[in-house]
Amino acid sequence: MVQQFSAFASPQDILAESPRSTFFSFQDQFGQGGGPNQRRFFQNQFQDVFNQYLGGLGQQLRQGSIPQGTFEDFLGDFNFSGEFGRLPPSIRGATTQRFAPPTRFLSPNF
Repeated sequence: MVQQFSAFASPQDILAESPRSTFFSFQDQFGQGGGPNQRRFFQNQFQDVFNQYLGGLGQQLRQGSIPQGTFEDFLGDFNFSGEFGRLPPSIRGATTQRFAPPTRFLSPNF
């Protein structure tokens, strides 16, 4: 089936035409060492990450050079864990509340 599909269009062409497909092809890197919270966070971050890529292309144009690199190249160098680590602990789900629930003191009635 792959041979039939590749006669129609190459996988690289499809990824180049569909940035969202390219982004989600890197899903295995979303949760590396971070677990489900990190994976969920990046599943919703396509537009922000794509905007960073477009911003880099714009900077290259403003500097007078021909833009280099594909979105796939950008994602290959993107530090998913570092981006997630810069978030506040409450968004990362790194709270101690589930391990140390609120304490309640009861005063005795004498």
